[in-house]
Amino acid sequence: MYNSFSSEISVSLGKCKSLLRVRLKHNGLTGGVPDNFWGLHRVYLLELNENLLNEIGLLGNLVVFSGSGNSFTGRISASMVKLRQLDRLDLSKNELTGGIPEGICKWVNLNELNLANNRLSGRIPSEISSLPVLNYLDLSRNLFSGKVPIELQNLKLNLLNLSNNQLSGELPPFYANKIYSKSFLGNPGLCGDIAGLCPDTGESKNQQYLWIL
Repeated sequence: MYNSFSSEISVSLGKCKSLLRVRLKHNGLTGGVPDNFWGLHRVYLLELNENLLNEIGLLGNLVVFSGSGNSFTGRISASMVKLRQLDRLDLSKNELTGGIPEGICKWVNLNELNLANNRLSGRIPSEISSLPVLNYLDLSRNLFSGKVPIELQNLKLNLLNLSNNQLSGELPPFYANKIYSKSFLGNPGLCGDIAGLCPDTGESKNQQYLWIL
């Protein structure tokens, strides 16, 4: 990592069956990932951050997948839900589209999920609330719409960031306080009992009721 590697990942890397960790972040790697690379079943750490790659693959024993700052496009592969050993998944700062795939409840070991700064859309699945050890959730700067799932308040999160999306409706009661106000900014249709949370009106919900009366 932190070299000046360019061009594509060498096919010969996929022949090193004894590899346990692959750290190629902060280079200028381009193109796809060689098919035989995904046959390295002993690899548990994969870091491809800050490259120019455009493909996502699978490794059965993967614990950490750090792929931020690439040029990943298209949908998050539905087969990624099979990565049951994942502890950290970082796909932030890419060009991913579509929604979060169904079946993420299989990520029972996931501690950190970072999908910020993409073009993901659709509703935030309530299935996220079933992840038993999740404590870091960043879905900011996407195109997610609909309500914030009330089930999310069952998670014990150290960080929650759903800012700058297209969410609407009222906040779950647990998050309707100043502690979490910055977690939801930049969602014009989202309101709660926090003054200033609704940027279009600049009023809290109670103030709106008074205006109507």
